[in-house]
Amino acid sequence: MYKMLGMNTSIALRNALRKRGMSMKEASNYGIPYGTIVAHCRGTRGMTLKIAQRYSKLLGIPLSEIIGEISVSSTDSTSPTPEPHEIPR
Repeated sequence: MYKMLGMNTSIALRNALRKRGMSMKEASNYGIPYGTIVAHCRGTRGMTLKIAQRYSKLLGIPLSEIIGEISVSSTDSTSPTPEPHEIPR
């Protein structure tokens, strides 16, 4: 199952389209169904990281413009980043 991104993605997507002067209908000409784009812009359908990456490529913008900056708390020790020599191959 895919993890859904937060609701702020709908606002960010609408803003990104508006800043580029692209309508939802025009965006749908690039392989994302119109109904899906409308639902994402309205926030009535969750957005996965995979689809956010497609919007990023379509609009020529950094992924962070759609999903925001991702920060990892320094107190989160559940998944430490391995040292380069410890990365399994």
